[in-house]
Amino acid sequence: MSKFTAKKRLLSKKLLTAYDPSNYEYCKSFNELSMKLIRNNDIRYLIVGTLTPPKGRKNGYFYTALKNKMFRYIDLTFDDGMKLEEQKLNIKEIEAILCERHVAFIDVINEAIVSKVSSRDDDILSYTLDYDRFEEIFSKNQEIKIAVNSKNAEAGFKQICNELKKDIKYELIPQNIWGNFHIYKSELSLINKWKSFFD
Repeated sequence: MSKFTAKKRLLSKKLLTAYDPSNYEYCKSFNELSMKLIRNNDIRYLIVGTLTPPKGRKNGYFYTALKNKMFRYIDLTFDDGMKLEEQKLNIKEIEAILCERHVAFIDVINEAIVSKVSSRDDDILSYTLDYDRFEEIFSKNQEIKIAVNSKNAEAGFKQICNELKKDIKYELIPQNIWGNFHIYKSELSLINKWKSFFD
């Protein structure tokens, strides 16, 4: 079992208060940014992640780290001339494209004490899950399609559903083929899976 999904951490509802500030910092997810889109637009597709890593946090939005391919996979699905991948530093344009495509992002984590440099989920020192925002989504968006994009996000999502006593359908579709070669033999097969999700 990974450190991230260790039962004690997964079920914790309080953050650690003692940590080394030279290596760790407090972090809040970008979920409230997404909730504004979800509340005010017809969102049909929800992509659930764990928590935006340091490079994306510096850019101010989900999946905006230079090497992250999530935007590319979404762009390849929609034949509309818009390019999320070209807008990684323009949050307003990213949100406009997402609304046009009826897509939103959310992370299972609400708040965390995180490594200042590592993007590994196991290096998150302490975290709490975002029950409140998922409860709002579940109560208002009955027809929404959900994809969780990592096994850690899936573990957090299952815990949230369990806590809220909800049986919510979802698909596990990773952000990359690394660690998922037993399911996806090539990046093309993963891209095709994302295309089928948005179908």
